[in-house]
Amino acid sequence: MKKYLTKEMMKRILLMLVGVFFMGVGVQFLNRTNLGPDPFSAMNYGFSDMVKLSFGTTQLIFNAILFALVLLIDRKQFGLGTIGNMVIVGYSADFTGWVVDKLGFMPAAQDLTVGMKIGIMIPTLILFLFAAALYMNCGLGTSPYDALPVILHRGIEKAAKKQIPYRFVRMLYDGIATVVALLVGGTVGLVTVLMVFTLGPCVDFVSGLVRKSGIFDTK
Repeated sequence: MKKYLTKEMMKRILLMLVGVFFMGVGVQFLNRTNLGPDPFSAMNYGFSDMVKLSFGTTQLIFNAILFALVLLIDRKQFGLGTIGNMVIVGYSADFTGWVVDKLGFMPAAQDLTVGMKIGIMIPTLILFLFAAALYMNCGLGTSPYDALPVILHRGIEKAAKKQIPYRFVRMLYDGIATVVALLVGGTVGLVTVLMVFTLGPCVDFVSGLVRKSGIFDTK
C-alpha cells in the first residue's frame, strides 16, 4: 500500500478528484443555459426527469450498468478514476445546482439573453475541457461510458479486418446518446451537438497543454 501511495500517486488522485468535480460543475451550467451538456449527461438528465431521481443518482445507475458490461470484457480500462467519474460528476452537478438555486445568482434559462448564454457557455466549456483533460491524464482509469467505445472500436476493426478511425466510432456512439437524449426529453442544444463532433479533438488538444505544463511526472 505504501509503495502504491507515492507522492506522485497522491497528487494524481487529488487532481483526478478536482477534475471530475469541475466536470460536474460544467455540466450543470451548460444544462442550465439550455445549450446542452455532453451527450451522456444530456441523456441522463432526460432519464432523471422521467424516473424522478436526481441527476447524480441517475448517472450513477447508468454508469454502474456500463461498468458491469465493460468489466466482463476489459477490466484493464478501470481504476480509481473510474469510480471518481462514476460518482462525483453527477453529484457535483447536483450540488452546483443546489448552490445556484440557494444563492439565486443565475436567472432561469428562458430569462437568459443570447449574449448571457454565450457569456456563460464559453468559460464553462473551457472549464469542462480542462477538467476532463486533467481527469483523463491522471492515468487512473476511464469512465465506463468512455471505455465502451474503445472496446467497440476494437471489435469493429476485428470484424471489418481493416483499420477504422476511432473518431468515427466515437462520433456515432455520442450521436446515438444524443438521439436517446432527445427521445427522453434531455437538454440537447448547440453544445451537445458540437460535442458529438469536436469533444474528442478538443480534449486531446487541451490534454497536450496539460502534459506540457509539467503538472504530471512523466518519468
